[in-house]
Amino acid sequence: MTLAQLVDVTGPARNVAAQTDDPLVARGILIEEMGKNSMGRGMARQFQIAPAVLEAVAPLMGEPIGRSKTKAET
Repeated sequence: MTLAQLVDVTGPARNVAAQTDDPLVARGILIEEMGKNSMGRGMARQFQIAPAVLEAVAPLMGEPIGRSKTKAET
């Protein structure tokens, strides 16, 4: 998910969303990568939930205990 998509879904201003995401990246909850923006002309910050977080919540979501594949691993 890109920063722009997060803003669209959650509603805060772009700078507020960025300030919220930065600590989550620093703590290892989110993984940040740079990728092409939706227009394909520039770069956009893209985020995914860290695999360790997905593992921790998998039992709560009814998933079998074990490591789930992330988008980067597929």
